[in-house]
Amino acid sequence: MTSSFFIWGTTTAMDVMNLEMNEKDLSSDLNLAFIGNVVGSSRPGYTYTHIALFSLPSEFSGRMTILLNDAPPIASQNLLLLTTLATVPDEVLAAEIALHYWYSAFLLAEYEAQNVPLGEKSTLGWYYGAKSKEYLWHCLNGKISEGAARTEYSQAQTTPSRRDHRERFMAQLRPSHRVAFEEYRRSGIVRPFGVQNPHFTKPNLSLFTLEAKWWQSDSASPLNGWDPCEVIKTGKRYGAQAEDIFGCLYLFLSEQLRTFARRIREMRIAFKLFCWSPCEVGEFMKKIIFEDIDLPSTTRFDRINVSNIMD
Repeated sequence: MTSSFFIWGTTTAMDVMNLEMNEKDLSSDLNLAFIGNVVGSSRPGYTYTHIALFSLPSEFSGRMTILLNDAPPIASQNLLLLTTLATVPDEVLAAEIALHYWYSAFLLAEYEAQNVPLGEKSTLGWYYGAKSKEYLWHCLNGKISEGAARTEYSQAQTTPSRRDHRERFMAQLRPSHRVAFEEYRRSGIVRPFGVQNPHFTKPNLSLFTLEAKWWQSDSASPLNGWDPCEVIKTGKRYGAQAEDIFGCLYLFLSEQLRTFARRIREMRIAFKLFCWSPCEVGEFMKKIIFEDIDLPSTTRFDRINVSNIMD
């Protein structure tokens, strides 16, 4: 039985910065808070962070503080994604590892998550509870055999009781996109169609529960969080066809993640990662618990995104 938890969210993220229409100042310091922490949140904060940094002009010289508050499994993934993008020296390799760690059920065996400082300009502070630390340990040290992971993933994608839902979804797609979705559901790997993946043998533990169950239902898709028009546009720019929607997504994410890695290295960004309820984050700030990671109670935020917790 799979979880109804949506690690990738269910809605397209938006650009909360839109600097050109707001501050219009490339030297201003900005504080952003992505505070929503609920199971099945419409969009995890990391995606918003990703879009915010990608949308910044390269000339931006201010300092940014980004508060990311997500549910424990996502909070662990946030930490590992950020450290990978910031510390793997080769920008292209960093983006490749992060892409598959974010969205693929299986990884190359040589990909290992890292947990180290973020280089010279950016910093990372985190205040996690026991559950997030447990998930973090699971992501770094857990053991699930490839066979068990593939069986669990396949069962999650082919649950008989969900057949009608899957067929209704597929009926809305172009024929070529149906083929692409079927291939992704079969392999669980975000790569161009037709590319062989025999070396992706390491289960991505961030997408499996502590009990070795696939976190999400068969309706979860890496495409949920992105504008499909932009995905296809980027894919075409690199020579992909619109019919290969996951190939376009691979190229789109690769470009975005390379830019993200570059921004972490070049800009002054302070990431603050949490895994508490929004109310707890507010209370902890008032009690100066976060001052040890340079987030004083006097901090004021220029943007606060609450995901779907106001619904």
